[in-house]
Amino acid sequence: MLTFDQLKFIVKFCVLTVVLNIGCGILVPLLMDVMTNVVADNSVQSVLASDELQSFCAWIVMLAFMCWVIWEDGKRNTAYGRFDLFSSIMCCAAMFLVYFFPVLFIDHATDTPKLLLMQYFVTCKWVNGSDYTSAVIIAEVILIALLMTVYFVSHAIYLKKHPDV
Repeated sequence: MLTFDQLKFIVKFCVLTVVLNIGCGILVPLLMDVMTNVVADNSVQSVLASDELQSFCAWIVMLAFMCWVIWEDGKRNTAYGRFDLFSSIMCCAAMFLVYFFPVLFIDHATDTPKLLLMQYFVTCKWVNGSDYTSAVIIAEVILIALLMTVYFVSHAIYLKKHPDV
């Protein structure tokens, strides 16, 4: 059975995944388009304006912010004795479902909802441009694997610095 703290941890990362995905999918390409206008060289402009590079940069920004948050949570959960494998696995599964579930509707959506779903998945377009299902699976599995690695490393480092916990 999940405790309130475990449930709060899971919900926080599910909401964070959605919000960062939307925010990075909009802001990073927008900022890169602004940077493209500053650069005078056409070949550099074409590289900066490419959908794949903008998608990858959005995914990296999302990953970096989530790594920072999960690093702090790993230390905090270790310090307060709330660090456990079960809640980590449940968090991974919930994050994957929250991110993957909308891709099931992208092929059946009409024009406007399809555009919104395509915008939602900007951060994974770098993996496999037109096939959103495999792109979402690959990008999210890599993201979750890296996040859980950071979570367990922060736990191990905290325990090494504070062996009395």
